[in-house]
Amino acid sequence: MDDDCLTARMISSGIPLNEPHLRARLSRLAKIERTKLRGGKLPISDSFYLMGTADPTGVLESNEVCVILDNGQISGRVLVYRNPGLHFGDVHVMKARYVEELADVVGDAKYGIFFSTKGPRSAATEIANGDFDGDMYWVSINRKVGFQMIFLKVTLWKEESILIVRFHIGWNLKWIFLYGLGRS
Repeated sequence: MDDDCLTARMISSGIPLNEPHLRARLSRLAKIERTKLRGGKLPISDSFYLMGTADPTGVLESNEVCVILDNGQISGRVLVYRNPGLHFGDVHVMKARYVEELADVVGDAKYGIFFSTKGPRSAATEIANGDFDGDMYWVSINRKVGFQMIFLKVTLWKEESILIVRFHIGWNLKWIFLYGLGRS
């Protein structure tokens, strides 16, 4: 919509915000952002959509993942989610760790998440019934993000149930409607 940054250029040029063309462009940009939010596209810094697969080395434990970004493998706490998250268990806080054996397997490849295959169910299966065939997972390494999930039974524009995740980013609270469940 705004690949040429025309909206930003109009604002920085001093065009009043109530000018009809500028107002229409801003309205359309806001609508696009709302659509992304409803689809689970969460605009949080240090967050990525990564392709998931099984750990071929068998080194990772059941609560561990190996996340590879542009600078290589990372370590620490990560938040992992997969669309469409319909259940509280579809958002996992996991431990990302460096796996030396994976360096030989992946070479210079970037942007992926490897899940453990240990335990009664793999973490990928627990997250929205995912599997290891290249599903995309939302991964956040933002240290300021904490989360609390709330499941509401409401009727709102023919959506019977809504899964809401409240993200705490610093002191700001952001309510994100991740997915509407069931249509009447």
